[in-house]
Amino acid sequence: VVAGGAQGESVSVAAALHEIRAMVHSRFFQDGQRLVAEATAEVETGVRQYPFAMPIYADGGFAGRILTYYTLAALLLLVFLIAAGVYRAMKPAEEKELKASASGDFSHGLCSWYENWRTSLMGCCCTPVRWADTTDASNSTRYWIAVCLYLVFALTPLGIVGPYGVLVLAPSPLLVFLGVCYRQQLRQKLGMDHSTVETVGKDCLFWAFCTCCAVVQEARELEDEPTKAVPAPTTGV
Repeated sequence: VVAGGAQGESVSVAAALHEIRAMVHSRFFQDGQRLVAEATAEVETGVRQYPFAMPIYADGGFAGRILTYYTLAALLLLVFLIAAGVYRAMKPAEEKELKASASGDFSHGLCSWYENWRTSLMGCCCTPVRWADTTDASNSTRYWIAVCLYLVFALTPLGIVGPYGVLVLAPSPLLVFLGVCYRQQLRQKLGMDHSTVETVGKDCLFWAFCTCCAVVQEARELEDEPTKAVPAPTTGV
């Protein structure tokens, strides 16, 4: 009798444990299904709420999404080209008399943009134009060539994918590559350390995560140099 009672008790305990396991498994399974459903609904809602989403996130109309994207890109291109023309008309070309850096690095910190609000405002609100002026002043490339290069590289699809595919101007790998190449040239022209793993790595991080600050830093490095105004070129690009 005692043995039978013990056996019955163990069977009841095993059944209870089995029931508990089944309940826990069912609860986790249901929670998982609910989370997946909520995430799917959130993505679908985001796609419907943002009409400028990339085609891969669209729920229909692939050709329409492509057309929307390139229309917006063309409008942004036009706005920046107009701004570039106005900027060049208001600020004549300058020939920079570059001198070697005494510290071997930029004399202004990456986050010291607040010390020159005019240059910082231009670098944040009209980054392609401010960067093009710097590359032109340092004789790295012509002003309009730099403007076009920046805009083309910035408006590539690699730099336009954000949450839910929303159109955003994030630095693309192509733009980072462009900025780092010219930043290394500027380092060389100013007698700074360049073409090393450390400087290339830092420049990549700066251009990838703090593009505006990097552009302002480069501009201020040249703005502090003595300059002499020269006539703007009348031929060529």
